[in-house]
Amino acid sequence: DTYNSVKREVEQMMVQAPTYKFNAVGLILCKFGIPVRRKHNYFCSQFLGEVLIKNNAITLPKEPSLMRPVDYTFLPELTCIFEGKLSTLTKKCS
Repeated sequence: DTYNSVKREVEQMMVQAPTYKFNAVGLILCKFGIPVRRKHNYFCSQFLGEVLIKNNAITLPKEPSLMRPVDYTFLPELTCIFEGKLSTLTKKCS
């Protein structure tokens, strides 16, 4: 159920992609430990955290706007399913 809920949300956001922007301000403030939430603005690890929290998939140790990619590697609820270059991943998927 959780997977399907997250998937639906991401698909809906993809349809509305033009309304979303990259959160450069949030990314800079994350480096300094200052949380910020800007409507329709995300950086990658913030986006992941927001979607997971909104769908009750996981409890994060800090605000999504303070999550860095490496932080997800320490969450026991998550399992790494791929490690390597993205170009290798796309070759495996095709």
